[in-house]
Amino acid sequence: MQLKKGFIATSIGSSMVEVLIALFVLAIGILGVLAMQVQSVQLNQNAYLYSQAAFLANDLMESMRTTASGDLRDYASDSSSPVGEVDCSAGCNSGDMIQWHLYRWQQNVTTLLPGGRAVVDDCVNGGCRIEVSFIAGYEEVGAEAVAQRRYLELEVGI
Repeated sequence: MQLKKGFIATSIGSSMVEVLIALFVLAIGILGVLAMQVQSVQLNQNAYLYSQAAFLANDLMESMRTTASGDLRDYASDSSSPVGEVDCSAGCNSGDMIQWHLYRWQQNVTTLLPGGRAVVDDCVNGGCRIEVSFIAGYEEVGAEAVAQRRYLELEVGI
């Protein structure tokens, strides 16, 4: 094409450099959205695990309130030394019922929560402390992966 005198040539379309820059900006944007999605999934999982821990702590609290025994010290336990299973098919006294509640509750904590642990202590003056913990992920520290343990603590007053 020959240019005539006084005619300004205009380019039609985009140059290859402009297209590459646009693709680069688009790729950076997509990577940002993917990073937000990954973070969203992790936070959603943590929220689910905290909800399960709160549900389990509330479950034991309700068991404490409905058991006929007035002595909460019978509920003191630690899932690192689990309570044995109790057979109540022929009937249970209040001590057996407490053991049954604790056994069932500890089984639920270890089954429903990854790395689930449960502690019930400080059962004095009409109240107890229920602590439920779980592993919510791992963090790299040097060459090792270290578990990120999360805790939920509940004070129960009867």
